[in-house]
Amino acid sequence: MSRILILGGNGQTGVHAVNEALDRGFKVTALVRNPDTMEARDGLTIVKGTDIVAARRSTVTNLLDQGSPLVLEDIENAYQTTKFDQPSSVIVTLANARAPDTPQRLMADSVANVVSVMEKHSIQKLVVMSSFGTADSLPNVILPMRFAIQHTNLGVSYVDHGMVDKEVKATGLDFVLVRPNRLTNGPKAPVKVFDDAGKRMGGFMSISRASVASFLVDAVEQNIWNRRTPTIAS
Repeated sequence: MSRILILGGNGQTGVHAVNEALDRGFKVTALVRNPDTMEARDGLTIVKGTDIVAARRSTVTNLLDQGSPLVLEDIENAYQTTKFDQPSSVIVTLANARAPDTPQRLMADSVANVVSVMEKHSIQKLVVMSSFGTADSLPNVILPMRFAIQHTNLGVSYVDHGMVDKEVKATGLDFVLVRPNRLTNGPKAPVKVFDDAGKRMGGFMSISRASVASFLVDAVEQNIWNRRTPTIAS
């Protein structure tokens, strides 16, 4: 079975993605800042990234606890670690902080680094966890949520998601930008896939992180959502 490089593998959704991929027989390389935050499993290679939290602790601690995708060399190292069994696809489950002074391109720069390494090594499949309310799906979220995105700190992450959306779409990769609605910590359940802008998505629908993780791995295995932005819920 092929190998997946997962960024954010010890985050709330990423840990589910790692376990889902391993359970399906994939091998996984996870880039994290602190390997002690992950349990060893057969088929899992954990790569320690650069510890740059101390320099930017006030704004990006949560993201950097998941690894160091802002450091291009760390992503390259994660790719090269399994020299004769390198990843053939990438899953990104990073999340941006919501503080107003968070760098706007935190996720966008991280994903740009990922794309750079993928293009260098001819990796074609990129699956990114985005969010319902990003880009052209914003008009379709319920009014209170739309107000929060436009007028509170919540909008910081959506600006970043929007830049990821625009820049990934400009690549030649087989990307899937997955847009889940209202994440929960419930058990894995069947996933409902809606149109790319979420026009038929019920405003109060939600989806568990475990279910999102399952769909992220589905998107690696299948090509039906390539170069799309499917909105999902349960």
